[in-house]
Amino acid sequence: MKKIILGILFTLLVIEVAFLYNAKPVEAEESTPAGRKLPILSNVKERLENRKENIQQKTEARKEKLEEKKEDKVERVRKSTIARYEVHKRAISRAEKLLDKLQARLDKAKEAGYDITEAERLMADSKAKLADAKAKLASIESKKGTAMDKATFLEIQREFQAINKDLQSIKHNSAKVISFLKGFNSSSKESTSPAKVSE
Repeated sequence: MKKIILGILFTLLVIEVAFLYNAKPVEAEESTPAGRKLPILSNVKERLENRKENIQQKTEARKEKLEEKKEDKVERVRKSTIARYEVHKRAISRAEKLLDKLQARLDKAKEAGYDITEAERLMADSKAKLADAKAKLASIESKKGTAMDKATFLEIQREFQAINKDLQSIKHNSAKVISFLKGFNSSSKESTSPAKVSE
């Protein structure tokens, strides 16, 4: 019984598909120059055009979104660069003040007759590093507000790293000079010192 019912249903389905396949849409017929009628779906062209427009609109929207994201990222990196610039500017200013104080104390030690040759060499190296750091900072200052591309930001990053290296060198040299000056301070309290140049 089930087989008979399934057979009938299958036959009806085949007949319906055959009927739909042979049916010609009246509204979609269009005459050719030869006078024959071809079945053309009029809304197929319309659908294709609509789909094409939708794809173009989506593509444009994606492009705009990507541009906005890129601009936001550039702005964030630029703000970060400006903040780092300010931090390095303050660090260079502090290093400069420290070197000025150390130089004043070294001058006093020299006037007192102490041998400060090594300390002067360290100070000269520190001052050269400070000048180098200032030059790099000036270079960053001219780029930080207008940087747009990755290459420029990478260049600024390398300059920050070089400034850090210079500041570390200044810190290291200053520690040695301070150590020397501690020796000078303790020896100046005593009447004699081995660091003092014999007259």
